[in-house]
Amino acid sequence: MGITDKLQIFDVIKYEGPTDVFAWKFPGEDFNTHSKLIVNESQEAILFRNGQALDTFTAGRYVLTLDNIPLLSKMQNLFNKGRETQFTSQVYYVNKTIPLNLKWGTDSPIQVYDPFAETIVNVRANGRFGVQVEDSRKMLIKLVGTMTQFDQQTLRDYFIGLMMSEIKSEIGRYITEKQISVLQISMFLAELSETLKRAMSEQFLEYGIRLDNCYVNSVNVPAEDLAKIKAAQDEAKARKVQGYTYQEEKQFEVLGGAARNTGSAGAMMGMGLGLGMGAGMGVPFGAAMGGIAQNAFAQSAPQAPAPAPAQQAPAAGGNPCPGCGYMVPDSFKFCPKCGHAAAPPPVKEADSFCPNCGKQIPAGSKFCPGCGRPVV
Repeated sequence: MGITDKLQIFDVIKYEGPTDVFAWKFPGEDFNTHSKLIVNESQEAILFRNGQALDTFTAGRYVLTLDNIPLLSKMQNLFNKGRETQFTSQVYYVNKTIPLNLKWGTDSPIQVYDPFAETIVNVRANGRFGVQVEDSRKMLIKLVGTMTQFDQQTLRDYFIGLMMSEIKSEIGRYITEKQISVLQISMFLAELSETLKRAMSEQFLEYGIRLDNCYVNSVNVPAEDLAKIKAAQDEAKARKVQGYTYQEEKQFEVLGGAARNTGSAGAMMGMGLGLGMGAGMGVPFGAAMGGIAQNAFAQSAPQAPAPAPAQQAPAAGGNPCPGCGYMVPDSFKFCPKCGHAAAPPPVKEADSFCPNCGKQIPAGSKFCPGCGRPVV
């Protein structure tokens, strides 16, 4: 770099900044139409004046004649007078491609619902991302401003808040939509990485930065949450074997509590509510609940007194004993109560026949049932 001490004019403008920065500002600002600008491969140089991005130069060597800086010339009303013309400008170099492997990690646990374990667990994630400058002007205006250089750490600090918000949201959404367990997420890291990249690319482009990649290296679960997941999975397996779900188990507990408190009207109303809840849970569950209800009502209902034993009726037929009056069956010859000889059975009156019509007349009849003639 040549400097004219008297006029402080920089004859040569070239990149002298670090290799790992996105943007670097040349320290001098006074040049003339003979100053030489050198731009390396994968770089762009942009002239600024009064906060406006003006002329842009890609890789190559340039003499800053007025023809090469038309925008700056117009702004400063520079005219070619056939001799050197002095002007003032800020020169920014932008490295469009640099090796980049920035790391990221969640600053706090992410609460996600594990659909397999049916519980909420905390997870942490980490990974790395790489970017390139897509639009040098937009990046300088929106990100760099008046800074003398914009390095990787500055970029990371700028975007990490945006990234954490998207990463936390996308990991939770991914697990929910895919219906996978947190413990299975390691099998989907490549797909999850692409999902994160798509979600954040638009926001990076608003600042002139292209998000080339965003990798998720791991999603970790704390030891205490691992134990919680395992316990929840064991319970879910047990319920599956027994044929009911977590929701049904809670309804069982409600109904069981009502059955144990059958002594009050409020408890019985609670049981009625519980049975209503169980009505939509299928025939087996309804049958089980019917058994609980039946037992509860059986326990709460007052016990009816046992009926008094019926007195034995005397045997049909028979005659009173001449000794004690006990009705002695016709087949007995002696009274079973006092031993007296039983009275002979009365002789039944025989039926007769009507002399007029010949119809049989039952004993004791006063008229013939066939012709109505009086019985003599």
